[in-house]
Amino acid sequence: MRVGIVIALAAEARTLAGGEGAFLGDGRYRVRVSGPGPRRAAAAAGDLLADGCEALLSFGLAGGLAPELRAGALIVANAVHTAQHGPLACDRTLHDALLARLDAVGAVSASVYGADTPIITSDDKHVLHARLGVAAVDMESAAIARVAHDRQRPCAVLRCVVDPAGFTLPHAALAGMAEDGGSRPFATAAALLRHPLELPDLIRLALWYGGALRALRGAGALLCG
Repeated sequence: MRVGIVIALAAEARTLAGGEGAFLGDGRYRVRVSGPGPRRAAAAAGDLLADGCEALLSFGLAGGLAPELRAGALIVANAVHTAQHGPLACDRTLHDALLARLDAVGAVSASVYGADTPIITSDDKHVLHARLGVAAVDMESAAIARVAHDRQRPCAVLRCVVDPAGFTLPHAALAGMAEDGGSRPFATAAALLRHPLELPDLIRLALWYGGALRALRGAGALLCG
């Protein structure tokens, strides 16, 4: 099976061995870096299917919603909840294959939420988890799953938690994120001048971010080796 992997950020894509290669032993994968957000993710997913991929995988980082999940936790989604539609089921065969391959690194099966905008505060995370039972949130998986379902193709999701459920994202981190997913260090510095008390949380988030990328790299090695 040829699996098209949609990844929002270049930093996430660098956790894989390359832009294409072997996947789950006898399959193949091809990567498309979309940029953040549902519109870009949907376009990349459609391009991968048009290029001959037979299934889609949403791969990357996520915000934690379930309180028991720590930074670095790996989630293989069994379904993707959306604001506009009901939950979209992930392909069972792909889900089970990913979960089995990642058992050694403690990946868990859970549902995730596809948001249109970042979920920032710990209160908002708590409300979303309590209402839907979702374990994590990102802004691409729902769009990718929708493309797969519309075109009757298998879809899977692998996400790694960066910020745990009890953590509110600092203003400086959000200010430093460019629209294309890159970083804006001067905007981060300016935001820190306005909110200097956020520095400890910003450092904590940076450490979690690095750890989550290492966890993704380990997962990628198991899937694509």
